[in-house]
Amino acid sequence: MSKKNKEVAAETVTVETPVDENPTIQIVDLANALSIIDAAAERGAFKGNELTQVGAVRDRLAIFLKAVAPQPDNAETSEVDAEVTE
Repeated sequence: MSKKNKEVAAETVTVETPVDENPTIQIVDLANALSIIDAAAERGAFKGNELTQVGAVRDRLAIFLKAVAPQPDNAETSEVDAEVTE
């Protein structure tokens, strides 16, 4: 029996992702980044000398997300409370 050498040509597949003309980032993207940082830290993905920088970025994201979070409308709550007390 003779052995047949078969060459398999490797095909390169290029996948193009659509590029937005005006790239944007949403609040949900920042919240996801915060979650990724937390998960990576829990799993020990960062070295000790990286923790200060990672923690600083995480804290800035958390502060920003808290600041832009929808606040309850206190005006409506005050009106309802005023009606109840009358």
